[in-house]
Amino acid sequence: MLIGENIVLRNLVFDDLDFLYNIENNEELWKYGSERKKISKKKLIDYISNSNIDISIANQFRFVIDLLNQPIGFIDLFNYKIHQVEVGIIIDQPFRRKGYAKEALNLISIYAFEVLKSDQLLCKINIKNQSSISLFSSCGFKLFTENKICKTFILRNYL
Repeated sequence: MLIGENIVLRNLVFDDLDFLYNIENNEELWKYGSERKKISKKKLIDYISNSNIDISIANQFRFVIDLLNQPIGFIDLFNYKIHQVEVGIIIDQPFRRKGYAKEALNLISIYAFEVLKSDQLLCKINIKNQSSISLFSSCGFKLFTENKICKTFILRNYL
């Protein structure tokens, strides 16, 4: 568990199933992510059952962004390698533009650098997702590469 000023980043639990189902199956969000298909509750139950496997084994880990014991989003670490990991974030619509994503991203950056000992965090963002581009830029991520579809940003640990 990672504790911030307003939010907590915690492991997935079975009580998160309905929230996870709604986020994963929200077709409006598919344009920003890599998945573009409906996911059954059964598959999500299996996912939650296996969600606490160490990132060094699973190469990914999903944290719930929790505000006052209510899930408001997810922040994922994935494609984990010894010195590098990718990050992605989603905040439920009513909780956007309130600083929670920035706080979660800052917490996960500290975790990646201090606990995982990563040298860099990467994120790939659809070029049309200006909110995420602004978020990652405001947290110190720098443009690394771009193409017609996405921009890749990087945050390096210089310590």
